[in-house]
Amino acid sequence: MKAFFTFVIITFLFVPISFSQEFPYLQEFSASFTNSEKENLPKECFQFAAQKQLTFNFSTADIRNNTKISLVKSLKPYKPASEDSIKILEKKLTGKYPDAETEYKIAMQYYGLRNQEFFDKHIQLAYDYCEQSIEKQPDSSRYYILKVQILNFFGQTQNAEEVYKLMIKNMPEELTAYLMLSMSYMQTGRFSDADRLLNDGINRFPQEESFYFYIVLNEFFKLASTSDILSDKYMTETPLAEMFRINKFAEAAKKYKKNFKFVQTYKLTEVFLVFFKAIQSLEDVANLPDYKPDAESLKKINELKAYFQKALKSKKRANDYMLYYALGALEVAEGNVKASIISFEKACADRLLYADVETTSTEDLYGNLFSANILSGDTLAAIKVLKTKCELKPSASEFNLLALTYLDINDFSAAEQTLAKAFSIGYYDVKTVRAAAIMYMMTNQTELAQEYIAEIFKVSPDDFETLLIAGAYSAIQDDVSAAYSYFEKAYSLQPDNTDLQNLADIIFKRK
Repeated sequence: MKAFFTFVIITFLFVPISFSQEFPYLQEFSASFTNSEKENLPKECFQFAAQKQLTFNFSTADIRNNTKISLVKSLKPYKPASEDSIKILEKKLTGKYPDAETEYKIAMQYYGLRNQEFFDKHIQLAYDYCEQSIEKQPDSSRYYILKVQILNFFGQTQNAEEVYKLMIKNMPEELTAYLMLSMSYMQTGRFSDADRLLNDGINRFPQEESFYFYIVLNEFFKLASTSDILSDKYMTETPLAEMFRINKFAEAAKKYKKNFKFVQTYKLTEVFLVFFKAIQSLEDVANLPDYKPDAESLKKINELKAYFQKALKSKKRANDYMLYYALGALEVAEGNVKASIISFEKACADRLLYADVETTSTEDLYGNLFSANILSGDTLAAIKVLKTKCELKPSASEFNLLALTYLDINDFSAAEQTLAKAFSIGYYDVKTVRAAAIMYMMTNQTELAQEYIAEIFKVSPDDFETLLIAGAYSAIQDDVSAAYSYFEKAYSLQPDNTDLQNLADIIFKRK
């Protein structure tokens, strides 16, 4: 189940191309796949249809894939966009003042209906109303945030940053603008700008822990850039002692050490380091029960566990769920998955007592509890956890993951019903379409798998993950030439990608 951590063949879609780098694999393999191998190969593609789980997030940033595509009709989803829902929204527009948020919702309904003309009309109205509202109410954050949302939808990052700057000018006590603008700087490699802004934020909000997290995040961006491969390499190869020498954060921790909330934040950052140091060092999470941390990590794990256990014995606080969460993460890092399940369960229960479930931290809690159950070998318990999460706050990514979990135990009916729910709750995410393709690969429904892959290639012919799925499907069909073409194309895009190398090893280097 390593795919949880952390489609088909339309041969005329690609024209042969000469590459500067030659795809370094054999173009033929000696024998066809056995039935067992054909059943297992699609599972290697699960990770391309669901987000990685078992993460310890310390940032509220969430970069989402905004690719939206049409849907093959086989799953018969209920489309959220409809003329009726638009009429209901339009009734809210009556009154003396324009409603930017309602106009935006109407625009997105038309977007879902693929009605470009009316989408353009209403999105422009929403944008204009935001500008008017900011001018009339410069101390109301909602219109700044909506304007940024519209700009980001069209990829206008620079203009979105100007909105945050205006928000800081007009609302100097609103910390959201500082954090989101600093995140934009980090994601685009402007680390000195992020440092300057975060230090301004710390001076203005000295006890707001988010700024210290972002300081650490910026240091990691500097060290490992924005590449996942480089980040993984950094986490794997850098000694813990060096990681803890993030001077700005350490200095701030010393200065504000009397504030319990901040000290806890500092400790949680250390948990992040230990946790990822342990997880990134595993070649295969399926072997986690056999994993033992090195002496350096184990020493830090025991030190941090003692801190959080002591904190839990003190007066009850509304954020105790984070203490349980930290314990669970540390227990995973030391290889004690069953203990981590108990801690994550306590974190989930405690979180629901004190906060709205629609938060990033709540998503992480259930995601980690799900993954811990997967690692312990209790897939049915993992399914129960994820179903609970979907009931609390449905999202396409969770439905995708739940569908793939059903596929892993060969419950194809439940997987199909779950994917239909994923399609029904929003605009069509490419990961959901990949999941549908994988499902039909596993059930040998060739034409449907082809249609779903074709949907992605129409929008993005260079979609890397879909190229790998298409290659895997070709191999299952014993079409070596097509499989090689797909992988050769993928190799031209990302020659060092480990997912490509792993799949290619399975398909082209079989003995």
